[in-house]
Amino acid sequence: MRRGVAIHQLQYDDLVREPAAALSAICEFIGVDYDPKMTSLEGADRSAIYNGDHHSMVKSACIVADRERPEVLSPQLKNKIERYVVFWRRKYDGAWPVNVHASKNAKAASLLERTRDKALHGLLRTMDLAIPLAYSFVQYPSG
Repeated sequence: MRRGVAIHQLQYDDLVREPAAALSAICEFIGVDYDPKMTSLEGADRSAIYNGDHHSMVKSACIVADRERPEVLSPQLKNKIERYVVFWRRKYDGAWPVNVHASKNAKAASLLERTRDKALHGLLRTMDLAIPLAYSFVQYPSG
């Protein structure tokens, strides 16, 4: 955007809440005609998606926002996310993240918390990369 390149930003929440409006805006941006069939999942190829309750929405016939979502995050993790949301809102002058709300009395993630999280992230990423690296040195029996 800073370089003047045309981009279209799409928020997932907007897509599932108002699929026709979101898809119409995308079509206008790329210069193709909008077809109302775009909002339907009927006839979509879902062969790569295995069965499971968590895939029930994508296996349905239309794009909809699931109104009832069970809470799966711990209160500690929710508070951490809220601190980062406040931090990012301040950093990006309220422009990002979009469609995320934080309580009015929430504090921003501190420099210490961000540094600790960045170090932990680096350690976990290193561990993720170490596994395939270790397997690349394993000798396979010839046969």
